[in-house]
Amino acid sequence: WSHQIRDILSKDSAQPLLDGLNPLPRAEFDFWYSRQVNLQCINEQLYAPSVQKIAEILERAKSCYWPALKNVFKDVSAALKNSEFFRENILSYSMWFFFHFCENFNPFLFTQVPPYINNVIYTVCLIWANSEYYNVPSRVIVILQEICNLLIEMVQFCIKNVFYCSNLPFPKSIFCFYLQDKEPQYWEFPSTLVFTRMNSFFHRLKTIEELYMTAIEFLKLEKIELGGVRGNILGSLVVQIYEEILEHVKVFAECKYDPLDPADEQFEEDYADFQIKVQDLDRRLATIFYQGFVDCSSFESAVKQIHMFASLLERPLIKADVSPHYATLLDMFNAELDNAKILFDAQISATKIGDGIPPISKNMPPIAGQLKWALELQERIEFPRKDVRAIDHP
Repeated sequence: WSHQIRDILSKDSAQPLLDGLNPLPRAEFDFWYSRQVNLQCINEQLYAPSVQKIAEILERAKSCYWPALKNVFKDVSAALKNSEFFRENILSYSMWFFFHFCENFNPFLFTQVPPYINNVIYTVCLIWANSEYYNVPSRVIVILQEICNLLIEMVQFCIKNVFYCSNLPFPKSIFCFYLQDKEPQYWEFPSTLVFTRMNSFFHRLKTIEELYMTAIEFLKLEKIELGGVRGNILGSLVVQIYEEILEHVKVFAECKYDPLDPADEQFEEDYADFQIKVQDLDRRLATIFYQGFVDCSSFESAVKQIHMFASLLERPLIKADVSPHYATLLDMFNAELDNAKILFDAQISATKIGDGIPPISKNMPPIAGQLKWALELQERIEFPRKDVRAIDHP
């Protein structure tokens, strides 16, 4: 009987975490509810008249069994008091309502969760500051890990609908939760004991986001049309890259594992392979851009090609190969300015030769013709200038 009682007393709500599982706060509630029920039954058995009579006899006889039985009485009483405290305080309104809300929430209402997180964290801090049983790292770490597991499960459930998540809003100081005559006890345990899985999950989300951003950038290749002498050849190469990226992304769309599970390493392996293939596509795309840029016969066509590739030019491997060509683009712009200057000088010279009357378009009045000519020359300068300034490059 004593060994059976010890087995019940030795049970810990952290056991699922130690077993590699990811329990939710509901498991903590169920554990303490079950523990309280079991301890109440044991306590009733211990204080039954027959057991009390046996204890009295053992104490009077100074039996060797009396210390063990005495410790059982003491440990059961302390454990029962501890479980009752948990039921009365941990299952407070804010925590119960939050977990009930989270387990029955609508994915489209996920943005309403953060205010409840504030209440839960403050409740945990109050319990830490005022509980004589729950203010130990082993207990707080368990409940915080379970809260993290719940948030992860919520995000996994609604990632296809709405995603909004922020860091857990821990208070700036633990002092505000203590009475003035009580010395504060800090949370000195490493944060990795609580947030290891949460950090891994955030890293996985970041990786998935990078995957989507890469796919979106390469999907823009569908609308790229290159001109010039080799326009058709280069265009077919672009289409080939577009089709290849579709096949690479298809691997993740048809995967049999859960990409949002941070414990599954298969996604990391597939993503590493995806990055290697994308790097090869980046190099090929940089070569295509260079060949198309060289074939550009005018400043306008060169600017148009840069705008077509847009954000793809900001990819590191492509940017390293493309950056030197921006200097060539500036040289082309300077050539346009020089041509405009030559036209302006020629117009001024013709004006002097023609007794102050500049050459203008036929059937145009003198003043209107001069203004029209000046406006056309200004537009010839302004349009390339706007195109150059629209390019985001240092």
